[in-house]
Amino acid sequence: MILSKFKDNSIKRKIERELISSDKPLISISNEKINSILVFVDEFTTKNSSQIIAKELNVDVSKIKIVNYIKNAPKESDSKELFTDKDFNWLGKIKNEYIQNLLNSEFDLLINLSDNNLLLNYLIVLSKAKFKVGFSSADNRLFDFMIAVDTKDVAVFIKELKKYLEILNKL
Repeated sequence: MILSKFKDNSIKRKIERELISSDKPLISISNEKINSILVFVDEFTTKNSSQIIAKELNVDVSKIKIVNYIKNAPKESDSKELFTDKDFNWLGKIKNEYIQNLLNSEFDLLINLSDNNLLLNYLIVLSKAKFKVGFSSADNRLFDFMIAVDTKDVAVFIKELKKYLEILNKL
């Protein structure tokens, strides 16, 4: 319990530090099309979100990487896309090599389909994605673009995202 609180506080401080020290410039909108997508989901998000995104945004499913946070991982699962609290040490350092590799890779688009989650917020801050999109109920410093829909309405969120990406000439 105490270590859990300590880990949460460490991660909150790291998020704040990253947001403050980030010298991220205002994004310049380029005509570069979306080719690779990183999606963050949690245990309450639709299970087939990658198929919904691929269909709506007309992107090959193989170009979509999913990172799924669940509070308690099932013991029989060894899926590399799943991560839990145990994938972070008590100082907030990431122990999951797959997640670390995804964070070090550049993606054209990051989509956060989870509600406000401390660990996913930390991954969002660390991600090298060129364009980050999330729900408007989250911390606005995390994203380049936010969409105001209910967090349980993933299909509506993706449709709205498609509309705005077309306006920005990204699709």
